[in-house]
Amino acid sequence: MFEVGEVAMNHFSDWSHWSWILWSVLLVLAGALAVAAVIGVIVLGELRDDRLQMQLFGITALLGLVSFFGLTVVLINITRHLPAGKWSVLVVLVAVGVVASVQAVVVRAAVTEYFVDSVHPWVWRSAALIVAAIGVVAIVNDGLNRVAASIPTSVTFVVQVVVVGVVGVGAYLYSNVKQTQ
Repeated sequence: MFEVGEVAMNHFSDWSHWSWILWSVLLVLAGALAVAAVIGVIVLGELRDDRLQMQLFGITALLGLVSFFGLTVVLINITRHLPAGKWSVLVVLVAVGVVASVQAVVVRAAVTEYFVDSVHPWVWRSAALIVAAIGVVAIVNDGLNRVAASIPTSVTFVVQVVVVGVVGVGAYLYSNVKQTQ
């Protein structure tokens, strides 16, 4: 009835060189949006006009959300198409390092060279932590897919694991309800 086979794939190999170019450009754009969001936060702290502050706040929040989801999706897609796990980790580390470094340079340049008197140190730190979290998500996602691909499973086995898990959680919850009564 069911055919025994792998549930997950180690990596996908369906990209042409144009796909690599497109996703690399998207990676650069998502990184640029992350840097633009940091610039928006810096400028936001210097504005005195309330109307402009609210408009820039909305634009900065939108840039931050788009860059967050963009970087996450792009890094996950790129790592899923690399044949070796070590290359996936290297690509993510380089991308995260470049974006966080550019953000730090922008903050330093704004403080020392341009119009800003001071920037709270957590502007860059929080941006770097967010970019690092995106990298961790991409690495963990890729790692879990590669581990799942290395375990030969069938549909029957997956269904059994789910059923056992549901029964186990139900039994645990039932025992806790009985103890509280």
